[in-house]
Amino acid sequence: MQERCTLEKEIDALEVRSSSRKINTNNPLNVCSFQHTFQPMKFGTTDWVPDGPEISPLTPLNPGFLDAADELMIGGLQTALKAVITNNPTFSRLIKNKSGPPSIKDKIRVALVDLTGKKLLNPEFAGWGSTVATNGWSTIKVAVLYASFQLLNDLRSLRGVNTITDLIRAANGAKFPGSPDISKFLDLKSSPPNIKFSSLVEKATIDIIDNHKANCATRVLISIMGFPYIACVILNSGLYHSNRGGIWIKSSYSCEKNRYGNTKEMGSIMWTRNVIQAPKAQFNHNATALSLATFFTLLAQHRLVNPTASDDIRACLSTASWLTAAFPAAAKIASKVGRGEPGNWAFHETGLIENGRLRYAFAIMTIGIKDGVDVLKNLIVELDKIIDARNP
Repeated sequence: MQERCTLEKEIDALEVRSSSRKINTNNPLNVCSFQHTFQPMKFGTTDWVPDGPEISPLTPLNPGFLDAADELMIGGLQTALKAVITNNPTFSRLIKNKSGPPSIKDKIRVALVDLTGKKLLNPEFAGWGSTVATNGWSTIKVAVLYASFQLLNDLRSLRGVNTITDLIRAANGAKFPGSPDISKFLDLKSSPPNIKFSSLVEKATIDIIDNHKANCATRVLISIMGFPYIACVILNSGLYHSNRGGIWIKSSYSCEKNRYGNTKEMGSIMWTRNVIQAPKAQFNHNATALSLATFFTLLAQHRLVNPTASDDIRACLSTASWLTAAFPAAAKIASKVGRGEPGNWAFHETGLIENGRLRYAFAIMTIGIKDGVDVLKNLIVELDKIIDARNP
C-alpha cells in the first residue's frame, strides 16, 4: 500500500545564485547549476557496492522506499507504528486525532526505516507526520557535516591540478556556488590528489556532535563553505524535496566567546537572499522527520559521497546520546540531537542504530512539551520492539 504526501505543493518564488546567473525557479531540484560528484552504488548480495566512476554527477538519491512515481511506499511497518502512537497513552496524548490521520497540530513527528539484513537494499518505511516542516534546531547540522565531505570530494575531483595553488585557481574557475573559501577549507600543506581538511575544518567536523562546541563548529563550516554551496548539496542529493520539503538552512548558530578562539560573542549568520521556501512552514533550521531519517538511511547504505566518506561522517556522529541508556553497550549509535529553548520547547533525536542483529534509521521530533526527552527514551524502546518483531 502507498501513502501519498498530503501537504500542498506550495513552492514560493525563489532565486538561487550560482556566480551571478539566475536559475529557472520552476524546478527547485535544479536551482543549482553546479554539479557535485559522488560514487554511485548498486545492490550487492546484502549490501550496496560501487557502481561506475567515483566522479559521477550527483542526482537525488532514492533511499529505497520511494516508488517509480517518487511517492512514499508503506506497508506493515506503518500499521505497527500507528498502533504504538495511537494506542499508547504516553504518545497518544501528543496527537490531536486518536484514530489518525496525523495532524499539523500534533506534538510529535516520527520516521522509522527498517534496514535490518537485506532490508538495507529494500528498506521499509513508516512515518507519523513525517513530512510536516518542523524547526529542526541542531539536527540539521548533519547536512552541514555532509556538505563538508562533499566539498572535499568535489575538490578532489578537479582535474589538471598539481599544487594547492592550482587547485584553488581551478576551484574558482569551477564557480562553486557561494564561492567557498578554499584556502581556509583545505590544509595548504597537502597536495592534490591527497588533499585534506584544514585543522580548523577538521576540528569543526569532530566538534559538530559536541553539545558545548557544536554551534561554533557549525558556524565555522557555514562561514567557510557558504549557504549556497550547502544548499546545492541538499538539493542535488534530495534531502530537500520539492513536494515533501525537508532539510533547509538559512541561518547558522551563535558562537560563544573563546569557544573557537574568538574574543567576543559571535551571532548567527543569516542567509537573507537566495532562499527557497519549503512547503508549509519555513524555519531557519527547517527539517522533517522524513528528511532526517533519509539522511541516516543513505548513511547506512554508504551512499553519502562515497563509502569512505560515509564511514567518516558516521564516525563524527557516533557518540553518547539521549537514547544510549535504552541499549546495551554493544549497540552502535550514530545520531544528532536537537534542543529547543524554554518557552519554545523542542526535543528531537535522529540517528542510525545497530542493536545486535537489528538495524534501523529513525527521527523522533517533539514540539511544545517539557518532557520530550522522556518521550524520546520511551518511544525508541517501542520502535526497537517493532523492528525486532518484524525480523524474527
